Amino acid sequence: MESKLVFESEIISLIQDKQELKSLDKSYIKKILLSNLSDSMIKKLNSYSSFKQCKRGKVCGELISLTRKILRDRYGVFIRTPLSNYKKKLLSLSSFDDDYVDSILSFHQSTFERLPYYSSFYPLLFKELFSLGLSEKFSLGDFACGYNPLAYKYLPVKPTNYFACDISSDEMSLINSFFVNQKISAEARSFDLLSDDFSNFISNQKFDVVFLLKALDSLEIVKKHSSKKLLDAINTHFFVVSFPLVSIGGKNSIDSTKRSWFEKFCEKQSWSYSTLSVPNELFYVVKKE
Repeated sequence: MESKLVFESEIISLIQDKQELKSLDKSYIKKILLSNLSDSMIKKLNSYSSFKQCKRGKVCGELISLTRKILRDRYGVFIRTPLSNYKKKLLSLSSFDDDYVDSILSFHQSTFERLPYYSSFYPLLFKELFSLGLSEKFSLGDFACGYNPLAYKYLPVKPTNYFACDISSDEMSLINSFFVNQKISAEARSFDLLSDDFSNFISNQKFDVVFLLKALDSLEIVKKHSSKKLLDAINTHFFVVSFPLVSIGGKNSIDSTKRSWFEKFCEKQSWSYSTLSVPNELFYVVKKE
C-alpha cells in the first residue's frame, strides 16, 4: 500500500459531513477508512490532480459510502441527536436526578428505548447480580456506553467507581464533565474497544461488573469473532451483555439465532448466565468466575 493517500483529510471531512457522524474523532474515521483501502484504490485516488475531480470518481464515492456504512452500523445509527447540541444544558444541571436528564437520554436510540423501563429494570438487574454474589460495594465498567452513564440516577445502588467509554472523545468529554459537576466517583474516556490502546488499558484493570449493552453486534461488524477475544480479556466477575430484539425503529424482529453464538461461547467457557428483558432488548447476566 502506498504510504500516503493524497486527499486523505478531505475524504475524512466529507465522510464526517453527516449529522450522526459529526461527533466521531477524525482519527477513528481514518482507521476505518484505511482498513477498506487497497493499493489499487490508493493509486486511482492519487491519480487525480484535485479533490474536486477525485470526489466525482467512482472509487472515491464507493469508498465514502462503505466507510459511512460501517460507521453508521457501529455508531451513527444510534445517534438521534448529538450530545454536543445540549452541552450547555447538560453542564448546567443542578443534580444528576434532574428531570431533564430523561430528555437527554432520549437523544440516543438505545437509552431512548430503555427510558420507560430504567426505574423498574435496573432494580431487577441488580437484584439478580447481588443474588449471584456481586458485592454492594462494586466497581462498574460501562463499555461502548453511548449515553447510558447519564442514567446514573436509576442505579439502585451507586457504584464505588464508574468507568465509561465509547469511541467519541467529544461525547466522553461531556459525560466526564457531567460526572465531575455532579460529584460522581466516575470517569469517562474515549476508547475503541478493538484498539491496542484499549487492550493495553484493560490488561491493567479489574471491574466487579461490566456492561456491554448492544455493543457486541457492532464489534462483529468491524471484526468477526472480536467479541470473544474481548470478553475473555476483560478482568471482571460479572458481565451484563445485551442484544436488540428488534431492528432500529422496531419494524422487524431479530431472529434468536443472531445471538446463539454468545450462548454457545458462554457454555464453552463454563460461564453461567441468566436472562432478563425489556421490550426491544434482551440482557444476559453472566457470571464469569
